[in-house]
Formats: sequence, structure tokens, C-alpha cells
Amino acid sequence: MNRRSWLQGATSAAAVAALGGCVHSRNPAGPDCIVDAAATPHAGNVPTFRSVAQALEQAAHSTRELFTIAIRPGRYVEKLEISRPGIELLGTSRDSTVIAFSAASGERRPGGGDWGMPGSATLSVRAPRFRAAHLTIENTFDYPANFARPAGDPLRLTSPQAVALLAAAGSDCAHFRDVAVVGHQDTLFVDAGRSFFEQCRLVGHVDFIFGAGCALFEDCEVVSRPRNNVPEGYVLAPSTSVHDAYGLVFRECRFIPQDERVRDGQTFLGRPWHPGRDFPDGHYADPDAVGAAALLHCWLDRHIVPAAWTEMGGPARDGTRVMFQPADARFFEFENRGPGAEPHPARRQLSAQDAATFTRAAILGSWEPAPFGAQ
Repeated sequence: MNRRSWLQGATSAAAVAALGGCVHSRNPAGPDCIVDAAATPHAGNVPTFRSVAQALEQAAHSTRELFTIAIRPGRYVEKLEISRPGIELLGTSRDSTVIAFSAASGERRPGGGDWGMPGSATLSVRAPRFRAAHLTIENTFDYPANFARPAGDPLRLTSPQAVALLAAAGSDCAHFRDVAVVGHQDTLFVDAGRSFFEQCRLVGHVDFIFGAGCALFEDCEVVSRPRNNVPEGYVLAPSTSVHDAYGLVFRECRFIPQDERVRDGQTFLGRPWHPGRDFPDGHYADPDAVGAAALLHCWLDRHIVPAAWTEMGGPARDGTRVMFQPADARFFEFENRGPGAEPHPARRQLSAQDAATFTRAAILGSWEPAPFGAQ
């Protein structure tokens, strides 16, 4: 099935822009507060805090439409949630400003129960107009060490998903520039709203960019990590609603291996994720989650499997397991290059006419991301 037939009945971002509240304003006066672990709290003319969480508490009491938090160099071990619209985090650089936390889906959380996959996120965005630049967001859960534990070891997690960044319900018009998002399995979960990533670095090895949201990636590096002794890796796992025209879109991005340990031709570009949902007649894979992913003018390196896309399993209505095929999803490419972009019968190519519909305006709708303010 071609791209045009999939568009029948789908909704573009322009049509849902009334979700709204996505007009960004700049903060010409500079930051509203500063985070500096080494500074004296509240020193100087601008309030100063030792943690990002303290700065977010300050933001909750502000009436500013855009609240800018400047984060000085340091490693901030924090688990954060953005619940106020119009938060802007400005780091000093990707290498020097790091927000990190270790949590995995199967780990116990304080107060009882497991974190769960969404709950494992280092940074969760649940409000519109979030912005971040010049920093790293990382989930530091030690996947390799967990994987190396022998089967039957009670300390070995069977649910090692560990999210670094989550765009959850309530998120819309989330803008990331020069941000590194680092993890292993399930690194970047864009599950709601519209997100825009430019000049970012996204790192993982299993389904590490995934979800039902609409996300545009421009001029980004998508880095596949080695996966212990298991050769296979998977980059994308979209679960886009069949009613949405765009899912995960990459323009002028570079899909590269982290190092020589990532084997040639062993990493799939993606697979179709149908999350299990509760329905009146049972719990089974959502039939309306028809994943959408498009790569246009991207560099695909030596690690990409020649066929590029593969199947993914999910629970069927009768309790068995069904395998969803990539041919039934919306996976398309256009004028990609590199050793991982060689033609293959299983890889559907967009026509020039259909590729021309993947513009920023079409994908993001009326939202035009604004420049970032001064640090």
C-alpha cells in the first residue's frame, strides 16, 4: 500500500493545531532562575538553586508565560516531571550539563510497586510548550550488567526498559535543540502531542525511539549502541494512530553505530508496535496503532539490516500471540544514502510528490518553533 492511500482518513497536524496553546514567546530578560550545584543558593540578582527540582518548584509559583531555567555545568541526579506549561531548560552544553537518573521498568519504586516503563523516565513532560537546549537527559540504568546476569538470577530484571525522556499526555509543542537523549532500551518515548528535535543526539539499542506521538527530527544523530552478545538492534517502534497522518519523521539525519562493537547489517530501522490495550472484549494489541515512520535524505550506516524493517509481536484477541508485519505499517524512505540504504524489495520508497508533503508546516501544523533565548 502506498503513502497516498494511507492518508485517506488521516488527520494532519495542521488540522489538530487547535489543541493549541503552542505559541512560544522568548524571554529577552534572560533566565528567571539559575541551577548551579556549586553556588550559594539565591546568590546574586537571579534566584539560584542547587537542583532542577527546586527551580521547577519556583516556576510553579510564577505567572510568566515562559519560565526560563539556566542550568550550569554539572551532573544533576534527579527524576523530574514537567507539569507547568512554558518551561524552558537551558544548559551550558550537551557534555557539561547532564540530568541523569537510574530507573527501569521492573525495578521497585519507593512506596511499593514497580516503576513500569513510562514511570522509569528521567524527565517526563506532561504540559505544553516545553523547551530544552544544550544539555543531556540520560537514564543510567546498567542494561549491560543486568543482561550479563545468568538466567534464574533473582537480581536479573526481565523488564529492563529504561526511558530517559517521555512526552506523555498533556505534552504538545515540545522543542529540543542540541539535546542528547541517552539510554539503552526505550530511550525516547514520544507518546503524545507534537515534538520537534533539531541537532540532537539520540542513543540506545532496542526500540529506542518509539510511541504514538508526532515527532519531527532534523539534522540529528541516531546512535545505535552494542547489545552485549545479541547482534540484533531496533531503532524505531512507532505506535501511531491510524487516524494521524504523521508519526516519526526524520529529515537529514544520520543513523550511525556507536563503535566497532555494533555489527554490520544487524540493526533494524524499526518495527510496528501495537501496544496492548483494554477493550470491552478483552486485552489485546491495539488494531488502530498503525505505526508511521519516514526517513528522508538521511545517512544510513553499515549497521542497518538490508531489509531495514521487521515484524513485532503482540497479544491477540484470543490470547495467542500475533506478529505484526512491517508491510502493514507505514514505513517509508526517500533518497537516503550510505551503506545501509541500498535498495531492497521490502523497503518502500516515497515518490517525489509524496515526499514533498513531509514539510515542517505539514507535520507540525500552525506551530512554528521559536528561537531559544539567551543562556
